[in-house]
Amino acid sequence: MAAEAIATIAKELDGFEQGGATPAVLDEMATQLSCRLDAIDVGDSATLRELRRAQLRRCEQLCSKL
Repeated sequence: MAAEAIATIAKELDGFEQGGATPAVLDEMATQLSCRLDAIDVGDSATLRELRRAQLRRCEQLCSKL
């Protein structure tokens, strides 16, 4: 379930990275996606933890482009 949740958020990030949204919308969506990622319980899985971290980095990069 955690892997599916991370994959869903990754797809959402793909859409936002394509552009078309205002900076304010991008900032808000990146914040919301980051919160959703933080809420995903990855347990003791190093693989899931790294997947989550990678998507959090994408959120940070999206915000830094604003």
